[in-house]
Amino acid sequence: WLMVEVANRTPHRELHNPKHLRMVLQPAQWREIEFTSYPHNARFELDLHRPYIDEVPLGDAISGEWKRVPDVFDCWFESGSMPYASHHYPHNTSEFNPKRGLGLFAKGYPADFIAESIDQTRGWFYSLIVLGVALFGKSPYKAVVTNGLVLAEDGRKMSKKLKNYPDPMELVEKFGADALRYYLLSSAVIRGEDLRFSARGVEEVAKKLLMRLDNVRSFYELYASSIPTATAFTSENMLDTWIVSRLGELVRDTTAGFESYELDVATRPLMLFVDDLSTWYLRRSRDRFKEEGAQKDEALATLRFVLLMVAKVMAPVMPFYAEDLYQRLKGQDDAQSVHLSSWPEAPHVDAELLEDMKKVRAIASQALQLREKAAIKIRQPLASLVVGEQSLAAREALLDIVADEVNVKAVRVDVTLGKEVVELDTTLTDELREEGLLRDLIRAIQDLRKQRGLTIADRPQLVVATSGAGEQFFEKFETIIVEETNLESISLQEGGEHGFAPFPLTLELQKDA
Repeated sequence: WLMVEVANRTPHRELHNPKHLRMVLQPAQWREIEFTSYPHNARFELDLHRPYIDEVPLGDAISGEWKRVPDVFDCWFESGSMPYASHHYPHNTSEFNPKRGLGLFAKGYPADFIAESIDQTRGWFYSLIVLGVALFGKSPYKAVVTNGLVLAEDGRKMSKKLKNYPDPMELVEKFGADALRYYLLSSAVIRGEDLRFSARGVEEVAKKLLMRLDNVRSFYELYASSIPTATAFTSENMLDTWIVSRLGELVRDTTAGFESYELDVATRPLMLFVDDLSTWYLRRSRDRFKEEGAQKDEALATLRFVLLMVAKVMAPVMPFYAEDLYQRLKGQDDAQSVHLSSWPEAPHVDAELLEDMKKVRAIASQALQLREKAAIKIRQPLASLVVGEQSLAAREALLDIVADEVNVKAVRVDVTLGKEVVELDTTLTDELREEGLLRDLIRAIQDLRKQRGLTIADRPQLVVATSGAGEQFFEKFETIIVEETNLESISLQEGGEHGFAPFPLTLELQKDA
């Protein structure tokens, strides 16, 4: 019965009329239903376009019958009328009135911001601005972002038929929506240029930005026994001051990019900052996190301050990871969500320190190249490094960073040398060789800990099979080895096999000792 009524297009209000109940079929009765899609084209296929849609009656007995006017202007004209048509201007001026007060103090006009693809400039953008200026004497929008076209990696238009593009949901499933968002927002497509989409680009964002940042977060949680309530930065450590200055640059540049509607300018600094945070600040600060005391507290407080600020800065672009990071670090007095937080103010930027740290990293890079050329591994300490950068002479803490990075006992500044000149003393004394061996052994023990799946809380016993010079070596450096590798103790036994040491040596960890 219902199928018959639907086929006959009976209005639903009339279905309650008792006369229609006579159409209910009795047992063993049949009835042919004549049904065609409505509205339909000449092939009797459902077609909602004009003129077929005109066959559908609109309206009712109260409001009357509605019919589409026979002639319709270009649809871009209608789209261009959106700012005022959507507010029923001029019939409703309470929310929208471009001509309020002799053209002054207009309400709802112009719009603050619009965005569309570059292929809409001929249609929607053009109609919008022509109509707006013609009617009200000014552009209908204050700012506009126009993106380019996303093409296949081969430069052709993406096509379902050619299947020349990756499934976006597969990319989201594999790398996350945040990685895809960052890849697009930091690309040239935001500047109205075409983008050859590459899944490798999304993967690079996932690895170099999200994975690195999550590793930093994981490192913080490993050493943070409790979350401090204060988020203010108070450390005077040179590395802490530097990373907070870099954070100030990030907030400043990101804010400027968003305020000028340059989304790529606002987005790109994040990747560079995370690289500095992970590969320089955290790597150079690792030892401070491992020792209890004021240095560890300052490092943890600084890192938490930085991570919370990064969560807020990245929230508009990478909202999901930003929220996860924020929830892990927020305190009782912080907003419930990163997306409910106020936009952060940029910390003080020490421009001179930033420039000097660039010099430090350049000097370290040159010195490491000299090490590589001399075939001296980084764990082997050297006596000295001489640099010609005079501006570093007044910052002893920066010279200490160079010494630690290059693994030399001392760094001296010689003003007679050129600024870019670096001289490395590669002479190895017996004392330096012994210290190099110590570092190799510490690294070997740390590798054993990883192989055994030990955590930082585990304190195993190290069993050393060696003899002669090996016994003397371990007795001399036992305290350092125990502290550096988090051991309970070291037990010496006779024997050992030849390894990388100049004496017989076999190492074994006993977790339950």
